[in-house]
Amino acid sequence: MIAASIFAPILAPSLYVSAWVVGWNPASISTFEKQAAKLSEIMPERYEVSAAGTIALKSSWKEADWKRVQAAARKHKVKVLGMVHNFVLPDGFDAKRMSLLLNDPKKVKAAVSDLLAFVKKDSLDGIDLDLESMAVSDRNAFSSFVTALAKALHGQKKILSVTVHPKESEPGNWDGPKAHDWKAIGAVADRVKIMCYDVHWSTSDAGAIAPTDWVTRVAKFAMIQMPASKVDIGVAWYGYDWRQKPALSLTYSDLSRLPFRMDASSGELVQMDKVYFSGRAAFEQKVAALKALGLNKVSAWYVGSEDPDVWRVIPSK
Repeated sequence: MIAASIFAPILAPSLYVSAWVVGWNPASISTFEKQAAKLSEIMPERYEVSAAGTIALKSSWKEADWKRVQAAARKHKVKVLGMVHNFVLPDGFDAKRMSLLLNDPKKVKAAVSDLLAFVKKDSLDGIDLDLESMAVSDRNAFSSFVTALAKALHGQKKILSVTVHPKESEPGNWDGPKAHDWKAIGAVADRVKIMCYDVHWSTSDAGAIAPTDWVTRVAKFAMIQMPASKVDIGVAWYGYDWRQKPALSLTYSDLSRLPFRMDASSGELVQMDKVYFSGRAAFEQKVAALKALGLNKVSAWYVGSEDPDVWRVIPSK
C-alpha cells in the first residue's frame, strides 16, 4: 500500500467531494456519520417519482435514520440535497412514469410545489434530480421541468443539482443520455453530476467500470456544454462480480481475500478477470485527471460501499 502522504498534493483541500447516501443500507448512514467532515455535500436517496407521475417520499427511509443523517450534516456543515429518482424494483428506471409527469403541465406544477414543500419540511439545502433512462421524446419537456424547478428553488435561495448520463457528444448514443440536454440543463442548474461509470455494467461482459481516459473525454465535452464550475464528475465506489450473469453489484465488504491485480486503464482492482472494484487507486486516478483539466468537483455512488482507504486521501473541509 502506498503512503497516503504521497497523494496529498493531488487531493488538494479545494476538492469538493459529494456522495449519495442510501436508506436501504445501514452502512451508508453509519459511514456518513463517521466521515461527514470529509464531505461537502450529500444527496440522500429520499424521494421518488410515483407510478402516477407525482413526487413521493421513499418508503425505505426510517425516520430515525433520517434524523441521524440530518444531525451529522448539521454538525459538520454538509449541504443536503434531497435526491429524487425514478427507480423501481425489479425493473429498474421507469421512463413511463417520467413521461406521465413531464407531459402534463398540472403534474409539472404539482411536482415543483411538492419538491419545495419537501425542501422546507426536511430542512434541505436543495434538490438532486437523478432521473434516468427516460424516453428521448421527453428531452425538451425534461429541460423545461428543470428550468421551472431551478427558478422555484433559486427563489428560495436553494440549490438544484441534476444527475445525468455520460456522453462524449450530442445527443448521445442511447435514449438515456439523449433525453438529457446538457446545454439547457447546465444553463440553469447549479451542479451537473455526470455519472462517469458503468462502461461495463451488470449485463455486459466483464471489464473496467470507468476507464480514466474515457472519464477525461466526457469531462472535456461537459466543459464545452456548460460552465466548468458546474461540472461535477460522478465516480464509482462499488464493483461488479461477473462470475455470474447478470453480474452482482459489490461493496468493499463483499470482496474475497483472493489476490488482486490493478487495471492500469482505470486503477480498479481486478480478480480472475471477472471481478472489478473501484477503490482508492481508481478514485485517486480520476481526481488527478480531473485536476489536470481544472475541475474540482466529484460525487461518489455511494457512501457505505467504498474502499475505506478512500477516506484517508480525502482532506477534511
